[in-house]
Amino acid sequence: MAINYSFIDGALYGTDDINKIAQNLTGAGVMPFTAKDSYNVSDLNALTSALVGSGVQLDGCVCSVENTGTAEMVARVAKGIIFFESGVSLTVDEEGYTIAITPNTAGYVYAHYSPSLQKADIVFEADLPSDGEYVLLAEVLEDGSVMDKRTYAKSKVATMGKNVVLTASFTPMEKTLIREDGDRIYFAIANVSGVDLSKFNYALIGSMEYGTTEGVPYGCFYDLTNNKGLLVLKGNYDYPSSGTVLMTGVNYSLWYGVEVFNNELCIVAICSIMNGGEKYVNSNLFSNYTATFM
Repeated sequence: MAINYSFIDGALYGTDDINKIAQNLTGAGVMPFTAKDSYNVSDLNALTSALVGSGVQLDGCVCSVENTGTAEMVARVAKGIIFFESGVSLTVDEEGYTIAITPNTAGYVYAHYSPSLQKADIVFEADLPSDGEYVLLAEVLEDGSVMDKRTYAKSKVATMGKNVVLTASFTPMEKTLIREDGDRIYFAIANVSGVDLSKFNYALIGSMEYGTTEGVPYGCFYDLTNNKGLLVLKGNYDYPSSGTVLMTGVNYSLWYGVEVFNNELCIVAICSIMNGGEKYVNSNLFSNYTATFM
């Protein structure tokens, strides 16, 4: 369990550290800065600052709380990279990082960098700092519940190479009413939680036919910005079409579609009220469906 941070005075850095900047912050293609024969600490941090704003690596440094209400209560920060405004970066390794928390105490988990001390750390405090630079990760309430407060670091340079995308699985959920529309009633039955949809433009939803590993795949290419499906494989028909209906569950009674509900991408059961479609709903059909956000 460890965290590492760079670049600071008094430490030795080599070509691998320069290459790591490119690996973390750019896609394939031409480097967005000119190589030099030698670099000082300010040069190295300036390179990082020129490429990315402050924040957390996509889907990195998720916080959770363990042993709530006991003397062993800790906040655990998962693997990831944190970027400070000055260009200093902090990396949490594969094992994650734990911080002691005083039980029944509200506060914040955040990464802090002190330019005067040349030190970066992840801490839990009742208040946010007034000195140095910080990146907020989570707010912990008195009862130990955690509110995700991460903001993702945004690239300042457009890349023409391979970009990071996020793939997550749908989880069956308790059937939740979305709305009624004429003879049809809409229920959310599976969702992808913990994804900030504002960071993405599209999602590709898919799986093999009826949850099997054979047959024709069902899928939808979904526009997150405008909340609509652009292309559906199969759907109500045996050929691609526009819309959000992934498949027909029971003819004239039940269909399954895709929709954003409560800021989460959901599988939606569209039920005919007249034909009693609600009784045929099966959320387990979507246990192996995934959404790839881009």
